[in-house]
Amino acid sequence: MSAPLLSRLRSRTLLWRMAGNSAWLFGEQALRVLAGALVGIIVARHLGPSAFGTLNIAYACATLVGAVAVLGLGGVVVRDLVRQPEAAPAILGSALALRIAATAIAGGVGVAVVALLDEPSRELTWLVVVAMSALPFQVVDVIDAAFQSQLRGRAIAMGRGIAFLVSSGARLLFVAIGAPLLLFASAPVIESMVAAVILTAAYFASPGAARGWRVDRARLAPMLKAAGPIGLSGFLVIAIMQSDKLMLGGLVGPDPVGAYAAAVMLSMAWYMVPVIIGGSAAPALTSLHDSDHAIYLKRLREVLAVVSGLGVIVALGGVLLAKPIVLLLFGAPFSDAAPVLMVHIWTGVFVGHVSIRTRALLIEGSSGVVMLLSAGTLAGNLALNWLLIPPHGAMGAALATLGAWASAALLLPLLFASTRRFPAFMLQSLNPIGWFRVLAR
Repeated sequence: MSAPLLSRLRSRTLLWRMAGNSAWLFGEQALRVLAGALVGIIVARHLGPSAFGTLNIAYACATLVGAVAVLGLGGVVVRDLVRQPEAAPAILGSALALRIAATAIAGGVGVAVVALLDEPSRELTWLVVVAMSALPFQVVDVIDAAFQSQLRGRAIAMGRGIAFLVSSGARLLFVAIGAPLLLFASAPVIESMVAAVILTAAYFASPGAARGWRVDRARLAPMLKAAGPIGLSGFLVIAIMQSDKLMLGGLVGPDPVGAYAAAVMLSMAWYMVPVIIGGSAAPALTSLHDSDHAIYLKRLREVLAVVSGLGVIVALGGVLLAKPIVLLLFGAPFSDAAPVLMVHIWTGVFVGHVSIRTRALLIEGSSGVVMLLSAGTLAGNLALNWLLIPPHGAMGAALATLGAWASAALLLPLLFASTRRFPAFMLQSLNPIGWFRVLAR
């Protein structure tokens, strides 16, 4: 059999493995989107815009702290496991130790900062403390990275799907019994705890599990060095996504945050899709980058085309159906969410591109540039929020978010030589012909 034919067969086999891995993760995401939207709508209708807005402000604070604790290690762990599978016990043990330390430090600092700012009621402080109790259970995300490196999407999907269903059931129970807001804040804790138990059991029950995890001190500094810029970048991205709620609440008040959060919940429902695609493609792209750079670039453009195509389709559907969907799902008290959704949903096109671009830059060893791009995006978003929220409220926050992410995809990359090709990739990925070519493969 000729070498080119063997290469094509390997490529197709790899693509099928990636597709199967993505299918499981897409299934879990579909469950999360459908069940999460249904439960979120029930909770929003039960709480009303004001209380729902307060709860979302608490979630935003806890999410920011959690973004610090992640340290950006996921992609680095996947990369190292693909390149050095024999060193899995040291890689996973070292990553776990770093996550535990980061969680303890970030959690303590986060609670202290919120307590200082939350005067005099302390209601938000307690909501944040409860929500942040999920962080200790999330350190087992290193097992998630181990599954990703082996393209074992089924294990991830099953574990996280079951955990999500348990958490969703708890939220419905809280609605039924008229529970206080503090119990609603505990939903992330329940989900993280169940997911941690299931994923840990599934990993160590598998024959190929790396046992004897250990901390390799020689790996700690290199892992932090590689993951540090990505971790900071991840925090900056989360800050971009959460700053709108925090600034809207601070500049206008909690009432518009409820309607805005409802629109964002619908708009961001598919944001995990590009993350899943990027996670599934990362092992293959890493191998191709090390062996065949031309094919690597070709596959990267194909992944970008898929993500952009999905983003445009979702955005068009959102524009056409925003008003009837909001009124049907949330009711008249949340009617202000419809125009916000029509604007905010276009952000997903740019978010998807930046998500895949970040994966590519990590593979290429340009993590420092990722951090600078994210810092520029956050600075732009904060400035736009400051200018647009006072006169336009929730709509101003949506316009600020869209403008910041569009700049992140099309303008900021022009500042660095290593990223100047990506705006062209972005524009090329919006060509519908490219979408059909990828599907034809």
